[in-house]
Amino acid sequence: MKKLSAILVVVLVITGCSMYHLQTPDTVPPGRTAFGIGITGTTVGEENVPLAFPGFWARTGLTPNMDVGVHSWGLGLLGDIKFKIIRYLAVGGGAGVSFFGASFLYLQASIYGGIPLGPVEPYMVLRGHFGGISYGGESTSGNFTSGVIGLRLNFANRFSLMGEVGKLASKDSSSPMFGLGVSIGH
Repeated sequence: MKKLSAILVVVLVITGCSMYHLQTPDTVPPGRTAFGIGITGTTVGEENVPLAFPGFWARTGLTPNMDVGVHSWGLGLLGDIKFKIIRYLAVGGGAGVSFFGASFLYLQASIYGGIPLGPVEPYMVLRGHFGGISYGGESTSGNFTSGVIGLRLNFANRFSLMGEVGKLASKDSSSPMFGLGVSIGH
């Protein structure tokens, strides 16, 4: 079971399903698209071996309070939707798949909070991940939670830098995590 849990953490890192946050409660305006690149990471195993992977994302605004996105970190793909409730709060949901020596299918639910202060925007994201992993004839549920606090620096409403730190946790273990990214278009 420990081996399967360690494999699950590696799969989560590579696909970005738990590791990818780099979002504030704000949504992309209707008809516009934002793109980004970044790096995300955590530690795995009893030796706390650091792992980090690059990735990319794109989000498109559907309404003033809703956008959709696609994210890829390695050999996985995640699609999601985000609804802005008020300027400082949003909720979202998504689904993803990964293939990295193991098959992993999952759903996720997110809560986004933030304080838009013009060029500086502190934010937080809390996320639940619900899925299953299959590896070498064994399978298990892959339920994880993650949370981050971050800072977004906006430049001319078209370019932003983001950085965050947080924690990825399951019922058996937890690991620190980080993310750094650049977003263009929003």
